[in-house]
Amino acid sequence: MQRYIEGLEKEERELEKKIKEIDKELEKFKGIKAFFSIPAIIQLFKEKEELLLKLTDIKDKKWDALSNNHSTLHFKSIIWQLDRLSSIYNDVRTLLLEFNEIGEILDKLKKGKENLTEEEQKEIKSIIELAGYPSFERRFRKEEDVKSSFENYLNLFPEKGLILDLGCGRGEFLELVESTGRFGIGVDIDEGMLKIAKRKGLKVFHGDLIDFLKKKEDESFDGIFSSQVIEHLDFSIVKELISIALKKLKKGGVLILETINPLSWFSFSQIFLLDPTHRFAVHPELMRFLFEKSGFSEVEIIFSQPPDIKLKETDNPIINYNIDLINKHLFAETNFAVKGIKL
Repeated sequence: MQRYIEGLEKEERELEKKIKEIDKELEKFKGIKAFFSIPAIIQLFKEKEELLLKLTDIKDKKWDALSNNHSTLHFKSIIWQLDRLSSIYNDVRTLLLEFNEIGEILDKLKKGKENLTEEEQKEIKSIIELAGYPSFERRFRKEEDVKSSFENYLNLFPEKGLILDLGCGRGEFLELVESTGRFGIGVDIDEGMLKIAKRKGLKVFHGDLIDFLKKKEDESFDGIFSSQVIEHLDFSIVKELISIALKKLKKGGVLILETINPLSWFSFSQIFLLDPTHRFAVHPELMRFLFEKSGFSEVEIIFSQPPDIKLKETDNPIINYNIDLINKHLFAETNFAVKGIKL
């Protein structure tokens, strides 16, 4: 926006300069000279009139831009503060629930127990851990936003049956699954996140994703889903996960793995690098290859969540072509998912 305003100000100065030059030319036509130079004078006045119209238009655009820029910055500032207050509120609400749980354990100590059992120590430790990664998730991946982004995946799974969510976290996807009449279960390694899901009444389990899958019978699930998980895993584990998932799906079952899109510099720099637990960014076509190599059919890449920022087009088609190329690489969709079907 700043560069756009600077460009308008430059045009404004150039137009004002040209108008002054015409005024100097008009001053030359005085007395009898003006009588014999009427055509030239009329032409100069026409040129001045055109320049004045352009100058007025430029000034209008500049003031509109200045007004919009100020309003936009003010609006974004308000939104940022509201988001921050919302995150603080959610953190406080969760911590109050955790303090209640700690209070129950402390009440047991007051009744004469000198030491905590191993299970109670583990319970307190898991509660303290809630201030860690789950708090990070609440700040940068709000539940309502995550749930909204999952809605487009629901219709890609069979209409009935059992769906497994690997890395279910707070259970946003499982909530959507159950709202459609299907049955869903989830597994996650983070006990703090699972506590949030359990409070919602969801059927979730604590454990390693691969170990959990291996213990299930083959052809147990109608669908397997995982969002923002594989970027946390070693590449060898991702390959193993895809291979095992194929065995655990029924015929016609669907596997969808969603992750951050590394082809978007915006998502790579602003999302992937933000989380210190991310291990590697995987290319969409590499994921397609892994799905097909493992035996999945009808594999497709689904891009989603475009950022709310991009370079704006101009009136110049050549410049617009270059802007499109830049937008494609800088501000492409932030996420992509790979979908495969077991035939």
